[in-house]
Amino acid sequence: MGFVSNSLFSLVTSLNTSVLYSKPTGRAVFSKFILKILLFLAARGFISNIKVFSSGSGSLISFQIKAITGGSSVFHRVISPNVSSGFFSKKRTKFCSHKDLLSLYSSEFVVVSTSRGLMTANEAAVLGIGGVVVLIVL
Repeated sequence: MGFVSNSLFSLVTSLNTSVLYSKPTGRAVFSKFILKILLFLAARGFISNIKVFSSGSGSLISFQIKAITGGSSVFHRVISPNVSSGFFSKKRTKFCSHKDLLSLYSSEFVVVSTSRGLMTANEAAVLGIGGVVVLIVL
């Protein structure tokens, strides 16, 4: 889980930095999982223009943050229980049942990794499946 966690940290940091400093674009370390997350967020209208490119030390993914009227981002912050410390329990990856997803994350946009792929917590709960919370978009 080390590389995925580092890649996820890179993505969360980039998304939050872009929003905080009103930067229209962001970059993250490439991994197939991060690309899937970005494509999922793009399909939901949070980001666009995803491009993979090579840099000196490896591959990166660039993306554009979608803005709402007035130039601000469509979201304010992104957190991940897999890379945030202090906000969640000490166990880094925690499986949540579909009942937990409904009760804990009913008001946020939550991306969950399930046996059927990435989906929102609400979609997973409706299907009656649980998963690992990857991102929470606030």
